Amino acid sequence: MKSGKKERAKQWMEILNQRINECRATLDAENMHFEAIFSQEIGDEMYLLWMEFKDSGGRPIQHSTEEIDRIHLAFWEECIEKGSRQVMRTELVLIPAYIKKAIESR
Repeated sequence: MKSGKKERAKQWMEILNQRINECRATLDAENMHFEAIFSQEIGDEMYLLWMEFKDSGGRPIQHSTEEIDRIHLAFWEECIEKGSRQVMRTELVLIPAYIKKAIESR
């Protein structure tokens, strides 16, 4: 997080939670199967961590015309330090068979 943006980040997460149905509606276009945002506060600092499982080829959020995506990106620009995004390689995903089957049947 950028210094001094903890309260704005909390507002950001509140908005996303209040508009959760709009957020869910964007997942198909992004080829996103799962997305979760976790927060942690250490001292006066707040940290956000995204976990997502998606297939390649989906529409990037930057190309979305959805209002919730515009809001999400505006908060991102305001609150997140440039260069702090790290993409990690998935080594193992444990999900129940019925969820795996539902994902594969899309």
